Amino acid sequence: AAPALASIAFDGCGAGAVASMGVARIDHVLSPTTAAMLRTFILAERDACAEVAAADKATWAELFSRVLSPTDVGTAPPTTRWDLRLPWEPIVRAAVHEMLS
Repeated sequence: AAPALASIAFDGCGAGAVASMGVARIDHVLSPTTAAMLRTFILAERDACAEVAAADKATWAELFSRVLSPTDVGTAPPTTRWDLRLPWEPIVRAAVHEMLS
């Protein structure tokens, strides 16, 4: 299982954290039930996609997006992060709808 993303100080809307870290954790945007279901789905999807990509390197870029992001190590140069491209499945749609409501 992936470790939880630690809360980080940000400018109140998360834009500053996204600009500097590439990601922001904003608490209480999803209900605990939705968050748990979405996390379970994402981890299973990540594992399945990594298995497919390991067997067929040509599919890697179809399943993961290459993102240049800063590191959390002092003055180290930015590194490439590979983000999972989520399918627009019912759990993903429900979570996005909940976040925007």
